[in-house]
Amino acid sequence: MLIKDYILQLFLFMLGINFILFIFLLIRKMYMKILTNKKEYLEKKYEEQILSYISNHDKSIIIIPRTKLEIRVFRNLLLNYSSLLTGETKELLNDFAAKDSLIADIRKKLLSNNPWKKRIGAYQAGEFGFDEFSEILLKQLKTSDKELFYITSRALIKLGGKLYIKQVLYQAVKEAKMEKNNILTLVELVEEDINDILDQAMAEDNAFLNAIALEIYGQRQYMEAVFWIDKMISSPYKEVRIASLKAAEALGDIGDNEYINKILSLEFDQEWEVRAFLAKFLKKVKTDNSVEGLKRLMKDMNWFVRYNAANSLAEQGEKGIKALIDLLNSEDKFARDKAKEMIQKEILFHKLFNDLEGSLKNKILSQIKLDGIEGGITSGI
Repeated sequence: MLIKDYILQLFLFMLGINFILFIFLLIRKMYMKILTNKKEYLEKKYEEQILSYISNHDKSIIIIPRTKLEIRVFRNLLLNYSSLLTGETKELLNDFAAKDSLIADIRKKLLSNNPWKKRIGAYQAGEFGFDEFSEILLKQLKTSDKELFYITSRALIKLGGKLYIKQVLYQAVKEAKMEKNNILTLVELVEEDINDILDQAMAEDNAFLNAIALEIYGQRQYMEAVFWIDKMISSPYKEVRIASLKAAEALGDIGDNEYINKILSLEFDQEWEVRAFLAKFLKKVKTDNSVEGLKRLMKDMNWFVRYNAANSLAEQGEKGIKALIDLLNSEDKFARDKAKEMIQKEILFHKLFNDLEGSLKNKILSQIKLDGIEGGITSGI
């Protein structure tokens, strides 16, 4: 009897525990549902008010989040719309977000030994625009944590723009803390003219820094890039020559034949990547020399160089089409096949073919067979 009583008591005890856990989970679920509904309501309410500030500059609305939930929701929305908030509007909305406690919270995160908290703190400092953290962030650039370095760099650029771009750029290059594409993305955040900083970067004896500066010159369409392209096109470093071509492509044909001819000399570069970028750049230059250079690149040993050359010839208008026709009789099989492919695309998808002389059309059609299409085109000649 004692064993049966013991088992019964244990069963009732476990049943009671399970019942209590069930009630607890049920209450928790109901609470989370209420909390989610409340959060959604607050998000909708505050979002409408924030958008009113942004679109109508209506500063008559006073927003006073009171509870921790209200403050958290409001701050998260400010982070979401931070790129649209500037000047007095940003400052006013930051005040509504309990600015003093927010600054204290960010400072605590930045001074923490936890890298995740540091990252969050750096991000918030930049997005909320609290320039009082500039000194802490500048010191944080020395970190060996690449993710933290990127977030810190972004925060500094958000806070000071041109003011901190040089420190970020040099620190990133010094210890290879950031990939080139990430650096270029950060520089896009700077609205001010940074030509003087790029000039300083080009004067440095650092191939990686030079390459980045050249690409930025091109992105920003600075005509000062022409001087540096002309100087760096013969650099012993492959990445600098490629960056020069990228900048040249961004600028396009500036009408300087001597400059263009110097770039064309890269046709004989030992590195196939350089020749490939040259072929891509030449689509912007509509000259006889450009077409001839592309015809030669169509016979390059590297398939990607030939591929870019074919695409660029197709962008050369009637001169390019004639060059592709000539290549239909090339000894190089790839050149023949690619020329045929590009001409077929031109016939099918572009209007240039219709503008060609009848004799030239006939010459093309005599060498290219397009199933089900040739007859229709020929009838329109």
